[in-house]
Amino acid sequence: MKKIVITLIMLVAISVQAQTIKNGSSWYCGWINFTAQTKAGGKILMSAMSEGQEIEFTLIPVKGKAGEYTVTDGVTYGAVNPYEKVKKVILKSREGIDALCFYTSGNNLLAVSTKVNADAEASDIAINQWILQHIGDYKSADGSIALEWKNNVVVVNDISAHYIVETFNDIINGAITIKGGELNGLWNVVSTLKGITLYAAKYDEYGILNRTGKSIEFIESDPNTGRFAYATKTLLNDKWFTRMKKSTLRIMRNEIMAHHGYVFQSNDLKEYFANEPWYKPAAGNKVKLSLVEELNIELIKAAENNPEADNYSEE
Repeated sequence: MKKIVITLIMLVAISVQAQTIKNGSSWYCGWINFTAQTKAGGKILMSAMSEGQEIEFTLIPVKGKAGEYTVTDGVTYGAVNPYEKVKKVILKSREGIDALCFYTSGNNLLAVSTKVNADAEASDIAINQWILQHIGDYKSADGSIALEWKNNVVVVNDISAHYIVETFNDIINGAITIKGGELNGLWNVVSTLKGITLYAAKYDEYGILNRTGKSIEFIESDPNTGRFAYATKTLLNDKWFTRMKKSTLRIMRNEIMAHHGYVFQSNDLKEYFANEPWYKPAAGNKVKLSLVEELNIELIKAAENNPEADNYSEE
């Protein structure tokens, strides 16, 4: 049998440039923006405020390793350090993206923060990322409803309706309010392997989102894009994908490779992607991934490695 040499420009081949974290720079972590403050000895205090709570941690440069840090607590008494389990932090810069990558002792990518414009609102970034993970063309499982989800409207059976991405304290709660048309109302949105499921919902007296019983399963109807094509372009540091089953996460992770023509060895992956019209197997397996793709693969893999992942699945 001819041996196949697989060359992946992934974790090992990522070159860490000697970039610095500038004082006053803003970093989006998937839910809030941290502001960097340079301190003596090259230390960097990262601070943010969420619901009246100080969120802080300090990056300490590792001697002799440009762009690598360890993490300790911040300086404010009572401030929360969200990265206590982090073993190391690596600053990766490529393709116009600066990303702080937080790794556990098991070398799992726990989180990613990206440098953003100082005036960028975290809630606006989160909403935009969430929308990009859901827009597409769908049909209801019974074929009665055609749904086109776009950036600013949903088109239901050729009738346009505006929608609002719901938030609670500026944090997305996984729901949209559709204003007008056949799907008028509040819907909890759940991503699935085949598409999305909309659950009719309402808020209780405490502002908590609850499903009311009615649901509509939608199947993505465009065969030429790939169910998770957005994962090749959109950094998934908001981690909405962790609400999917492990089996779905495996498909999602490997679809990133499939978009580069990767030839799979596992029979189930071979069969799955052979049925995708957009999949074009390459002559070899020399795959060059973008930084976004590499980080998404790491984030998804870390979620798959969580033994309790399916316990939190909404799919």
